[in-house]
Amino acid sequence: MHPGLMRLGGSLLLGLGLMGAACASAAPAPTRVGIPVWAGREFRRHALHDRFQFYREVEPAFYRGDFDGDGRVDCALLVREKSSDKVGVVILHRRGGTPFILGAGRAFGNGGDDWAWLGEWRIIPGETVPGGKGGGRDALLVEKPESAGGIVYWDGTGYEWLQHGD
Repeated sequence: MHPGLMRLGGSLLLGLGLMGAACASAAPAPTRVGIPVWAGREFRRHALHDRFQFYREVEPAFYRGDFDGDGRVDCALLVREKSSDKVGVVILHRRGGTPFILGAGRAFGNGGDDWAWLGEWRIIPGETVPGGKGGGRDALLVEKPESAGGIVYWDGTGYEWLQHGD
């Protein structure tokens, strides 16, 4: 098991020190946040723990949402690439398949390859994505406080960036 993960019942727990980060779909936990077991398995199956560590500077540390619109809950996790220290998001679809890496050493939209600027993020309903581009699927709003950011949404084949603000 990855050193940053602990098993408790049916959940994998991500140790977060004293930061008090919490999953967006659960009440704040004082020292840990539980990621879905399936997400922990996918993270390990794709050897993402070799390349990334969980990013603990922004709360919550991850979100659950139906990002691809298949009716199953997916998972978006904040990560830092070990080799470069660059921050980003890994999205794991519940149905499996290749993980999507946004930032964290890979350029994505106007967010670039390092999302260290990220100060806030949240799920927004796909219906609120301008131009109907969200297609009713959950989307992520990623922002630098008091500045700009983007809306990350699934277009049916991959993730897209829509500039938000500035």
